Amino acid sequence: FLKLNIKHRVLLWGLFASLLTFLLAGAIYFYSMSDTKDAFAKQGAALGDDVAESVGQISGQDAKERLLASAVLKARHIDRELVLIGEDAEYMADRMSMLLTSPNRYPPRTLQSTRDSASITSGTPYIHFSPTLSNAQIESDLAEEIETAGNIADTLSLMSRSYSGYRSCFFVVSRKGYSIYLDITADGKGNVLPDGEAREDMLSGFDPRERSWYEIGRNASNATYTAPYAGIDGLLNINCVVPYYDADG
Repeated sequence: FLKLNIKHRVLLWGLFASLLTFLLAGAIYFYSMSDTKDAFAKQGAALGDDVAESVGQISGQDAKERLLASAVLKARHIDRELVLIGEDAEYMADRMSMLLTSPNRYPPRTLQSTRDSASITSGTPYIHFSPTLSNAQIESDLAEEIETAGNIADTLSLMSRSYSGYRSCFFVVSRKGYSIYLDITADGKGNVLPDGEAREDMLSGFDPRERSWYEIGRNASNATYTAPYAGIDGLLNINCVVPYYDADG
């Protein structure tokens, strides 16, 4: 009985040791599986972050390249527009030189004046006199020149059709104090002259010969452009200026 009891105990201890070994191996296995799962999860998260960062860098680089390409195309378009504007300004200058060097070939032309008209609509040619000229008696020779120069209105009207939809101003300025304008608004409607006190300031103080672009034009030999500046209406402008010549050169 004692021998059987020892064998039984040995058997039980053997079974217990096997079970303990199995349980220990299972615990190690499951622990390893859990640790591997955590490692895979961390690696997956890190890989996701790397992929997201890489995609972000690629997307950012792609966006920069697209913006650069768009800026280049817009710059080329603006450059082309400025070239066309320069050609138009040179044509205007040639027409003015032709009018003033051959006045007998053209009939007199009277235009609306800023001192006589409170309202001038978009697309209508008009004349403005500097404060010194508007307060003085205009001599007959100058009056005849002004009437001859008024024929530039046809050129301005025809040219302005190419600028429909854009806020633009076409003008010629004489060294003798008068200037001829044709302004167009973006919608082609409305009054182009300022109202109230602004109009009075224009009549009493606006002399285009005192503007920096006038000096640029006087000293230029071909189409020259100004830097952007704020006009009397507060909006940013860029002027293209070309000199023209009268009978006195």
